[in-house]
Amino acid sequence: FTGLAEALPAELVVHLLQPLLSPAVRCTSFVVAEYSSLPEVQALEEVLNLRRGQQVEFLGQLAQTCIDTISGKLEAAGMSAEYAAALSTVRKAVERRRVKRHLERRTRLVLDPQAAAAEKRAKNRRKQAGKKRRVEELVLSTKGGRGSTR
Repeated sequence: FTGLAEALPAELVVHLLQPLLSPAVRCTSFVVAEYSSLPEVQALEEVLNLRRGQQVEFLGQLAQTCIDTISGKLEAAGMSAEYAAALSTVRKAVERRRVKRHLERRTRLVLDPQAAAAEKRAKNRRKQAGKKRRVEELVLSTKGGRGSTR
């Protein structure tokens, strides 16, 4: 999206603001401001070799770059009011959807306790699998492999 926003004139980007900003705003929540474990990435192959969490963080950084590019382009063209309005609309829509999903999860506990219990068990299984994966990654990164050398 960043390349598209750079290539198009500002007058056209204004009309595409909401479709461009919507995925970017959703992805910026992946950015961890105070800590970044990302190495320097130069090519797509390097991104594919990152761990899953690092890939998600990289996606968040790309989204933030896209938002900054669109903001700078429209500010330079004197259309910052349109940008601010579109960004506000998109952020409110994203927040509304997140609140709606949260409320649905909370009410499901009362309306369908069996389904809620099944979701909780599935979440615990996913959490356990993630812990196993992280331990395995740690073992591979520190020891270089699994098993004995005898």
